[in-house]
Amino acid sequence: MAPRPATMKGVDGLASFFERGWVRLAGAFDPSGLAEALWRELSAHGPQPGDPVTWRQAGSQSPAGKWLTRFGQSGVFTGVGSDAVGNALQELLGDGWTGQAGGWGRPLVTFTADGDWEIPSGGWHLDSPPAPDLPSVRMFAYLSEVRARGGGTLVIEGSHRLAAAYPGAHSRTVRDELSRQDPWLHEIWHPSGREDRIAALMDHGAEVADVPLRVTELTGSPGDVVLWHPALFHTAAPNTARHPRFMLTHTALRRVR
Repeated sequence: MAPRPATMKGVDGLASFFERGWVRLAGAFDPSGLAEALWRELSAHGPQPGDPVTWRQAGSQSPAGKWLTRFGQSGVFTGVGSDAVGNALQELLGDGWTGQAGGWGRPLVTFTADGDWEIPSGGWHLDSPPAPDLPSVRMFAYLSEVRARGGGTLVIEGSHRLAAAYPGAHSRTVRDELSRQDPWLHEIWHPSGREDRIAALMDHGAEVADVPLRVTELTGSPGDVVLWHPALFHTAAPNTARHPRFMLTHTALRRVR
């Protein structure tokens, strides 16, 4: 059975972040009205609440229009930057950390898709090359309930620790090196057709070079925030649940002095 998600609490939270590559801040901000505000914006461009036909017409992945980015920059989501979030980022990045320009994130919307849920073999990447110091922290803020198999991003817990052996390398280089290093990692990116693939990758996990690894789905409740390492391997996953996934994505940067 997969371990329970961690809650950021001082040293314990920091240890979890650096060991697994991510940590959850449960109930970090007030989500009241934010999902409804996002629905109002989406409705003006096609998708309608309670009408899955319009979701399928929009496609399963997040709309790519610049209008959605502008909406994220409009100030609607300012409350996501709560004291709890700011204090956690300060613990990880030190005083003077800064966010990306344009407010507290870009909305991520994953509409429902037909078919069976699976762990994709493609799309796995790092958001920045491995570096000796932590240059930034990636963030997901949950605006809606994201349950298992509901479009939550998949990560390979612990993979940032293996990636650290390849400072400055791009995702493909690190992925190819790790794939050659261990058959469990190879199975993620080059499926063998084994029937127990999901259980092997998500429930059992593996240990490579003394680093515990596991494919984990980043689920959450409205108001939760997940902070994760920029050199953690991750990919988009299908949403086979009944409701769209509503989140914000944001990057906090260590201030260069």
